[in-house]
Amino acid sequence: MNNAKEKNKASSSTQERDYCEVFLSFRGEDTRTNFTDHLYNALCDRGIHTFRDNEELRIGEKVDLALRSAIHQSRIAIPILSKNYATSKWCLRELAEIVECRKQKFDWEILEGWKKALREVGGLKGWVLEEIADGHEGKLIKLIVKEVWNGLRKSPLTVSDNLVGIHSHVEEIKKLLNIGSNDIWIVGIHGLGGIGKTTIARCAYNEVYHHFEGCCFVADVRETFPTKGSVVRMQSQLLTNILNLENPNITSIDQGIDVIKERLSNKKVLIVLDDVDQSTYLKAIIGKRDWFGIGSKIILQPGTNIS
Repeated sequence: MNNAKEKNKASSSTQERDYCEVFLSFRGEDTRTNFTDHLYNALCDRGIHTFRDNEELRIGEKVDLALRSAIHQSRIAIPILSKNYATSKWCLRELAEIVECRKQKFDWEILEGWKKALREVGGLKGWVLEEIADGHEGKLIKLIVKEVWNGLRKSPLTVSDNLVGIHSHVEEIKKLLNIGSNDIWIVGIHGLGGIGKTTIARCAYNEVYHHFEGCCFVADVRETFPTKGSVVRMQSQLLTNILNLENPNITSIDQGIDVIKERLSNKKVLIVLDDVDQSTYLKAIIGKRDWFGIGSKIILQPGTNIS
């Protein structure tokens, strides 16, 4: 039985190491069953692929290849500096590897490297449980998950490298959005077909998306959602993109409106609806400004049948 359990653990660990977005470095005896466990599960619940090392599987004195690969492939590394973190050689090795990954150079002696890694990490801006959250782990974990999610979810849209004469239009859109304000703005892009309205919307999105907690660009609404019955699918896509929900379980337009208002009213979001030709979509997606958090911005590239 023991051998079977160990094989299952090894198999689980291998699968977990195949791909990760966030690497957690922590002292198991200090935080494995409390703070680290809560943070790990909160990240996983948000759909973020997170690696936490199984100390029971460690063999030898060096950071093994799978562990090193997990550190270098992760987009974000979070050292959880607990009371006894620096007493663990494994934690120090992980930390040194993380610092190496940040600098892409590593020519220190081992012991001196650990000291420098601790000094460097200590000089970075971080969160202190007692200072940030008054000792409340849940509050701090919520903040960390929010920052991690913001760092991972954002990626620019693909646009051509050979654009001419578009910069001034994008700058005008940015001025109209007034990103620094807390106002909730809806900006429309009008013009004849074929002049590049969608491209302008995509470029404007790429310029400002990093200012928001959640983003959604819905392309070719008229073709992707051709019927009134497609509104529910469009609502689901909006919630999926912004909240990373695998299945929002929206079954009616009214339910979708309720969920949008409930889940997005406290979030600063950027929404772009491209080629919208039915007012039904607008009423079901952006019916009122107070459905979204302060500072939210919406860009519309309307079709010809909006009334």
